[in-house]
Amino acid sequence: MRLRPGGAPEHLRDLPGTATVVAAFAVSPDDRRIAIALLTYGAANVGSSYQRMTLYVEDLDGSHHVDLFSSSTVVEWPVGWHAGDLVIAVGVTQLPAGGGSLVPYPYFAFGGIHVVDAATGIRKASLCGGLPAVGLATPAGVLCAKGNGIGPTTVTPVPVAKSDWSGKETAAGMSCIYGALQPSGEEIACDTGNGGVVSSAGGARPLPAPSIGPDPFAPLGWVGDDHLLVKSLYTGPVLLDLNTGATQTVDALVDWTVGTIPGGL
Repeated sequence: MRLRPGGAPEHLRDLPGTATVVAAFAVSPDDRRIAIALLTYGAANVGSSYQRMTLYVEDLDGSHHVDLFSSSTVVEWPVGWHAGDLVIAVGVTQLPAGGGSLVPYPYFAFGGIHVVDAATGIRKASLCGGLPAVGLATPAGVLCAKGNGIGPTTVTPVPVAKSDWSGKETAAGMSCIYGALQPSGEEIACDTGNGGVVSSAGGARPLPAPSIGPDPFAPLGWVGDDHLLVKSLYTGPVLLDLNTGATQTVDALVDWTVGTIPGGL
């Protein structure tokens, strides 16, 4: 579907998903090309019986099809485009049971992020060094977990680092359960386990307390550089203006964010 401001959704095409084939896609910022990964499982439960994947790129109308990659052991799918290249989440064939990594919402990129040539599939950069990508990718890069935060019964904060699109990392000097990198790359919104903070080179400042309920706000993602989408168990999603501290309730059910509009990285 194509959604334009103030207009009705427009049907563009269908993707070849089934009960056992999961289709993931990313459309180029100029709306000309689409990258599609098909992940095939032996049963409708996608948490098990992984069989294979295929990744290809074509024009939005289905023409100029190019097969990029296929594997029966690797799990990858497109999550965006950067400077004409594909941004690909690297996953696992089965989600870890009782351990494995920090919660890498929204991409479930337990193995980090790859940047590949959209015409050849040749890898140009690896981000996060095989560890989870945390939060949405941004024009500035990706936030990476640098440790394991999931145990048998608890989730604990782990150190995070900022990675630019070449794969160069800068330690953030903080530990998060959930994190979100500002589109400009200057600040990080972080769920420390005891509440949310926004951190930059100049220091950290706490997120305000919710109006109701004992649970603190946790960051979901940035809306531009000045607003954060946050939530708590009792308030649901709230848009926070970081300049004024004002909050606005969002009329939506949100567990995590999966992308931004516009979608270019």
